[in-house]
Amino acid sequence: MRSYREVVDVVERRIFRIDRWRIPHPGGLSAAALGYFVALVVCVLVASRLPVLGQLLGALQPALRYLGLPILGAWA
Repeated sequence: MRSYREVVDVVERRIFRIDRWRIPHPGGLSAAALGYFVALVVCVLVASRLPVLGQLLGALQPALRYLGLPILGAWA
């Protein structure tokens, strides 16, 4: 090996289309971001069953709770 860069260089997977539908983002969607989004949706579902967090999340609109928070978290 000539450098450590060859060892840690990882190919980033990107999704550009789903079946015939082209994703409207020019650079495609990162597979890691999609994984983070799914994981955060599951976290919101679990947190909504907890006593205090469930009441706080219940005060939010469903679109914000199930789409807005996971999209913001995946983006961050």
